This record gives sequence, C-alpha cells and structure tokens, in this order.
Amino acid sequence: MLSSFSTGQPEPDLRKYAPLPEFLGYVWLGDLARTRMVLDNPLARERLLNEIDPITGMNALHIAVGRNNLEIARLLVEAGIKFIPDNEGRMPSLIAALCDVSEELVDYILDAEGKAILPEDTEQQP
Repeated sequence: MLSSFSTGQPEPDLRKYAPLPEFLGYVWLGDLARTRMVLDNPLARERLLNEIDPITGMNALHIAVGRNNLEIARLLVEAGIKFIPDNEGRMPSLIAALCDVSEELVDYILDAEGKAILPEDTEQQP
C-alpha cells in the first residue's frame, strides 16, 4: 500500500502533532499574566526566555511580533530576549513586515532590534 505522501498530497501540518512549548504557547495565546509570571521568576526566565520552537526556530519575540502583541513584545525585550533569526533566517523585524502589524510595533521592534544588534556604545562608521 502506498503512503498518502507518495500520492502528491500535501505534507501534513506537523504543528498538529507537536504543540508549541508551554512558554511559547502563552505568548501565542497573548496570555499576559502567564508570560509575566515566567518573566518575573528569575529561574523560569533564565530557562525559558530564549526557548526556541524546534519546528520553526522562532523564539517568543518572533511569536509576539507575528501575533501583533506589542505589550508582550516589550516585556520580552525588557527581560533581555535575544534577537535571533528563525529557521528561515527571519529576524523579528522581518516578521513584523510580513505579518503587517501595527506601526507602533514596527517602530518599537526596529528600534529594539537595532539597539540589540548595534549597541549604543559602538561607534558608527560614516
């Protein structure tokens, strides 16, 4: 018997079988209280802040930006989340552009990403 994958059917949605890690799920749902609870606990923050989704390579900041959640994005940036590319090389600023989020979030994430990548104390060359 041939598998359904060899018949030209689309690949299955792996997300159905691999849910987001718990903290990333809080961010996806916009659960401000639980996100704050994790970030306010130093041990949990250290362990979960830079957690990455194993399927997409996204961290909580990619998710907050993609879900157009400025409040959670700010919490994550203030907590010190790393600005990293996902598995497709997309930085949070590109996610903002692709997902057509609010101008306020675009401005915020561009500024925060710029500061994270090029610290203020670095001299810029003309």
